Amino acid sequence: MAFTYDTAWGAYPPLTDAEVAAAMVVGAAVCWKKANDRDIPEGTAGEIVEVKDSGDRIVRFPAGTWRFKLSDLVLATSEQAVQWEAAKAKLDAKEAAHAATLVSQRRRRMQRH
Repeated sequence: MAFTYDTAWGAYPPLTDAEVAAAMVVGAAVCWKKANDRDIPEGTAGEIVEVKDSGDRIVRFPAGTWRFKLSDLVLATSEQAVQWEAAKAKLDAKEAAHAATLVSQRRRRMQRH
């Protein structure tokens, strides 16, 4: 999808609802329009991991994964998307380490029996 810079506006023109929905696909970096200091601080980006039949999006943030209405999300800025990628790399590494620990524990239990 290409967006044309409009010099009269001094910015890209606003997206239509259909364009927003088309851009908010699995893998897109997004932010929640609201904020929750504990779980999703203002400006925190996450990644759409699933699109439900209802149109809702399942979004993974650094503190967890939640379901949102499309109207409650905005596309992340490029800076927010870069921050998400760094957070995602840490989360992925943490999850991989946890999975490896579980496998190791299971192997030890199986060897004892």
